[in-house]
Amino acid sequence: MARKKNYAETAAEKQLERNKKARIDHERSKHDTAAFIFVGIIILIITGLIIQAIDPPKWITISLIIGAVLVTWAHIRKKSEDRFGIRNKKK
Repeated sequence: MARKKNYAETAAEKQLERNKKARIDHERSKHDTAAFIFVGIIILIITGLIIQAIDPPKWITISLIIGAVLVTWAHIRKKSEDRFGIRNKKK
C-alpha cells in the first residue's frame, strides 16, 4: 500500500519541477537571443551592401546606427522579459 506524501515532500517535488521549467526557459531565451543577434548581423550586412552602392562612407555610419538600435532593442526586450516573466510565473 502506497503511503501518503507529507507536505514537505510535495513542496520539494513542486520546487524541483519549477526549477526544471526555469532552466528550460533560460535555455530557450539564450537561443532566442543568439538567433536575434545572428539575424541582426545578417540584416546589417545586407543593408550595408545596399547602402555601399549609394555612398561608401555613409554605410558605415548607418550600419552602426542600425546595429545600436538592434542591440538596444534586444537588451530592453530581454530586461522586460525577465522582469515580467518572473512576475507572471509566480501567480
